[in-house]
Amino acid sequence: MKIPLRELEQVRKDPRAYLRKRERPSGNEFFGKSKYLTLQRAAFHYHEERGDLESARKYLRDAYTRQFKDQRSLQAGLDKLDNYAAAFERLGNSVFKVRDRLTLSLPEAISREISLTAQIPRLDLTTKGYAVWLFSKEPTDLRSELRLPLIQETYSKKLSAALNEVTVGVYDFATANYEGYSFTQREVNRATAELVQLVDRLVSIARPKTLREF
Repeated sequence: MKIPLRELEQVRKDPRAYLRKRERPSGNEFFGKSKYLTLQRAAFHYHEERGDLESARKYLRDAYTRQFKDQRSLQAGLDKLDNYAAAFERLGNSVFKVRDRLTLSLPEAISREISLTAQIPRLDLTTKGYAVWLFSKEPTDLRSELRLPLIQETYSKKLSAALNEVTVGVYDFATANYEGYSFTQREVNRATAELVQLVDRLVSIARPKTLREF
C-alpha cells in the first residue's frame, strides 16, 4: 500500500476508517486550479529562476489570468509571494532542491507492506547542514506529527549526514513564518516503533485481504 505522507495522521487517528476510505472508489478530484497550489508553484518558480521575484510575480499573474475568472485575490497572492521571498532572504539559506520526491526509509519488516511517499517542497543548505521545509496554507503545529522525525531520519540517510545536521519544519504562507524542528535519535526510534505498530494494526484490520489490495 502506498500512503501519501500527508495522510499519515489520518491513519494514526483511525486506521480502520482510513482503510474504509481506501476501499471506496475515489472521484476524479482536480487540484490544478487551487489558488494555494498556484501560489506554491510561483514560489518554486522564484527559486528556479534564482531568486528573480519579478519573474515569479509575472508567473503568478499569468497563472491567475489563465485559470481564474475572479481576480480579486490576486493582490493577496502577490503579497504572500513577496512575503515568502523576504522571509527566505532573512533565513540566509541556499536552496538545494525544490519539489523533491521522497520515499521514507522504513524497516524491512514493514517496507514489504507499505511505502510512504511525499513531494517535499524545499530542501535548503544551511550553515549547519540541511533544512527540510514543508509548506502550510495557515498556521499549524506539526511538531507532534509522526511524519516529521521519519522525514528527518530519511534525509539524514539520503544525504549521508548526521541526524543533528538535518532539521525539518514548516513555512506558513499566512504568517510568513518558519518553524523548524530537530528530533533526537530516541524520538526517531519512538516514531519508528509507533509506525511499526500502526502497520501491524492495518494488517490485522485488513485481513483476509493484504494491504497491497488497498
